[in-house]
Amino acid sequence: MKPVRELLVRNPHWTYRLFFAVLGFGLAAGTSGFFLPKYLQDLDDWTSEGVATLTVVGGAFATVGSPLTGWLSDRFGRTLITIAFTALFGLTGVALYSLTGILAPVLWIILTFYILGIEVTTTTYSTELFPTRYRSTATGARQVLSTLAAILGLSAVSALYLVFDSNWIAISVVCLFSLVAPWIVWLLLPETAGRELEEISPD
Repeated sequence: MKPVRELLVRNPHWTYRLFFAVLGFGLAAGTSGFFLPKYLQDLDDWTSEGVATLTVVGGAFATVGSPLTGWLSDRFGRTLITIAFTALFGLTGVALYSLTGILAPVLWIILTFYILGIEVTTTTYSTELFPTRYRSTATGARQVLSTLAAILGLSAVSALYLVFDSNWIAISVVCLFSLVAPWIVWLLLPETAGRELEEISPD
């Protein structure tokens, strides 16, 4: 845990800002993906075979998000792409759990595209914002935080279900909460694309 403590003590300005953005996004990312099979089966009468087919076929299209996001963030900047993707992710999540029919699987593919893309930009931030000695620690800590955020998101859905008496409304509310992430990126994180690592965060 020593490298983690040093990361928090010696680089608090970038660490906490990035981690709050990851937390805001991660709360909804794990939750929105986790409940989709149940949503399709309960509201649209999808079979388990249909859900499996969507996962394979739709997932293949969505995986384009990773390389495409890398190219876009190199060309237009980490900040712009992260803001756009996190904002569109939250709105897509709300739309997904508010609609049924043919739009639901299409929105799921788009949602997964954004999730994979945001993973690329936040991972890039976790390597470019920190000195060399802390980059691996920051990347690992970001992944742990993403997992904890997904757990908290599922817990939040359980708590909100008691208020709204609907898992789907609860998930939509959690997706709306994720819209804090683009604001954090816009206001608190610097642009790192096209800059030398030593300039951003020297050892």
